[in-house]
Amino acid sequence: MANIRTKDLINLDDHELLVEMAKAERSASRRQLISSIAVLVIACVVAVAVILVVPKAFSLFNDAQELLSDVRDSVGKLDGLIEDTGESMEKVNSMLDEIAPTVEGLDQTMGGINEMVGGINSLVATNSENLAEAIAKLNGIDFETLNKAIADLEATVQPLANFFGAFNR
Repeated sequence: MANIRTKDLINLDDHELLVEMAKAERSASRRQLISSIAVLVIACVVAVAVILVVPKAFSLFNDAQELLSDVRDSVGKLDGLIEDTGESMEKVNSMLDEIAPTVEGLDQTMGGINEMVGGINSLVATNSENLAEAIAKLNGIDFETLNKAIADLEATVQPLANFFGAFNR
C-alpha cells in the first residue's frame, strides 16, 4: 500500500495496478482476520467470566434470602412475645387495681404477685433466648463473601459494559 502512495497511479500499467490492488486486499483481509480473532477471544473471556461468577453470586444471594427469611421468622416470634408481654402487663394493671382496695387479703395478694413475677421472669427469659437466637443468625451472615461476590460481578460486568459502550460512540 505504501507503493501506491509513492507512485503516480496514472502512470501504472494494468499489471502493476492489479498487483497494488491485490496487496491492498491482502492487507485488509489480514486486519479483518485479526479483528475477528480479537472479538472471538473477548467473547470467550466474557463467557467464561459469566459462567464462573454468576452462579456463585446467585448462590450467595439465595443464602442471604434464606437467612433473611429466618430473621423475619424470629422477628415474628418476638412480635408475638411482645404482644404476650402487653397482655400480661394489662393483667398486672387490673390485678393492681383489685389489690388497692383489698387490704385484708394482703397475704393472698402477695402470693399472687410472686406468681406474676415468676411468670414475667419466665417471659423475659424466653424473650432473651429468642433475641439471642436472632442475633446469632444475624451474626452468621458472611458479609465478606457477599461483598466479594458483588465486587467480582462488578469487575466482570464493567469491561463488558465498556466494550458495548464503545459501539454507542
